[in-house]
Amino acid sequence: MNGGTKWWTAYMPWSYQWVRTSYLRKDGSWEHETEGNRKEMYEEKWLPIIWNETYPYTYVLKSGVVQKRKALLKVVEREWRWHWFKWLPLTKMVRKTIDITFDDEVGERTGSWKGGTLGCGYNMLKGELPEQTLRRMEKERKM
Repeated sequence: MNGGTKWWTAYMPWSYQWVRTSYLRKDGSWEHETEGNRKEMYEEKWLPIIWNETYPYTYVLKSGVVQKRKALLKVVEREWRWHWFKWLPLTKMVRKTIDITFDDEVGERTGSWKGGTLGCGYNMLKGELPEQTLRRMEKERKM
């Protein structure tokens, strides 16, 4: 209850609900996280197990200043299914992304009270490698 008033949420049968998050392991297999099996994948204990690599990242500000950072990449796959039809594989939506953590702030707001970007994600295209996705993001994304 909120301030003495009752409220509830009604899900439409076709609204998407999260089913799993999978992280690529160093051996090429996937580490799955589901509703009944939550894992704290951002803890340090997972770094030796989960695939991660560091690449140089360059961002050019509108003023022409070049920011050089190190980007730590992880490969993550998330799956959602229709709320009422989770058992039906035809209703699934799967996204494979790179999870990026920068070693310092990136973007136009770097150094301001609001701050720059410290981490983000970017969708991978079919057949694309993580570094190729990072290079595509370097060209396309404005922060």
